[in-house]
Amino acid sequence: MRSAGASTSFVDWDPPSSGAAVTLYVLNVTGSLTTVIPTQGRALSGTVPPGTCNLTGAAVNACGSSAVTTVVTVNVP
Repeated sequence: MRSAGASTSFVDWDPPSSGAAVTLYVLNVTGSLTTVIPTQGRALSGTVPPGTCNLTGAAVNACGSSAVTTVVTVNVP
């Protein structure tokens, strides 16, 4: 998972290297902004408020949910 901090942030991630086809990705955001974003794509961007957010993600397929990624911290000035 990669990200860039600014008033507009962009985050993208690579697909899992094995397993059944992904049907959904779930991005978890905690910190100054807290939300869960389900998406079928592998990238998101948008305007975010100032502060620090921690991002984790997981892939979902017919077999269930993957392990959560390591935390990526984004600092938005």
